[in-house]
Parts: sequence; C-alpha cells; structure tokens
Amino acid sequence: MKIINPQDYIANYIKAQSEVDYSEVVNAVELIRKTWIAGHKIIAFGNGGSALNVQHFMNDWVKSSFVNKNIPFNGVSLVDNVGLLSAYANDFSYEEVFLMQLKAILAPGDIIIAVSGSGSSENVIKAVEFANERKNKVISLTGFNGGSLIKLSNFAVHFPLNDMQMTEDFHLQFGHIVMKSLFE
Repeated sequence: MKIINPQDYIANYIKAQSEVDYSEVVNAVELIRKTWIAGHKIIAFGNGGSALNVQHFMNDWVKSSFVNKNIPFNGVSLVDNVGLLSAYANDFSYEEVFLMQLKAILAPGDIIIAVSGSGSSENVIKAVEFANERKNKVISLTGFNGGSLIKLSNFAVHFPLNDMQMTEDFHLQFGHIVMKSLFE
C-alpha cells in the first residue's frame, strides 16, 4: 500500500483548476439563479459519487434558499428515491432510470444539472438527450475529456483532469459556489 503525498494531490488539483473555463461556472450559476427566481425546477442527477454530490447540492441549496432568503428552491434530485430507481431499473433498464423520471416531471422552464465524471454515463446521456428534445437547458459537470455529455450541454462545467476523485472534489466545490453566490 502506498500512501499518496497530500501536497502532490493538492498541487495537481490546483494545476487542473487553472485550466477550468470559469465563465461556464458563472453562466451556470446565473442560469440556476434565474430558474430559481422564476420558480421552475432545478433537476439534478448522476451515478456513484456524482449522485452523492447531487444530494449534497440539493441539501445545501434547498435549505439555504429558504433559511437565508425565504424564497423556496424547487430543487429535485433524481437519485434520492431508491424504490423508484430500482423499479425503473427492473422494469426498463438502468440506462433509463433518469430518463423515465424526467418524462414524468420535466416541464418547460425547468433546467437539468447532469453530473458525470467521465461524461459518458449512458443513463445520464439518455436523460440529457430527452431534455434537449424538450428544449430545456442543460448544465453538465464533467471531468476527463468531458465525454459526449460536454457536447450535449448548454453550459459545460468541465474539470480537465483524468482523476475521478479530483473531478468529484471540483464538482462539490461547484455546489458550494452556487450556495455562496445565491444564498449568502
């Protein structure tokens, strides 16, 4: 077992952060703000660590918007209902667990936040394609080369590093940037 050098981890992270297009971050935050104020849904989803980041986002955003601004935040995480996820996976396929939920709730003016470290998760891609067909705006959070998701997004918040853990670190920072920008 090799213990990594924490300074190297942080140095690599900082180097990758310097290559991020921060105008996409600002544009994504502004789209979330406009959607929130208009009362539309902000719907987010992802797999694995990305799913947990989505849960963290919604926890922070929904609570902070009401507690700090007294304005309800219509945030929806498609990863929270295990029964619904497993029903769609069983009755259709895992590739359709987010698509089927979107078909039931996506309305005009709602936005999508699709989180995929690789940018290639099939269930995320299918849901984003549906949102695009419906003309809903899509924010993606990706890493690595962005996969096909980066090309399907209106705003692509891309962390250009081939490291899943650092990508997930950056995505969590995005969630905190949204929270501090809108709700403090």
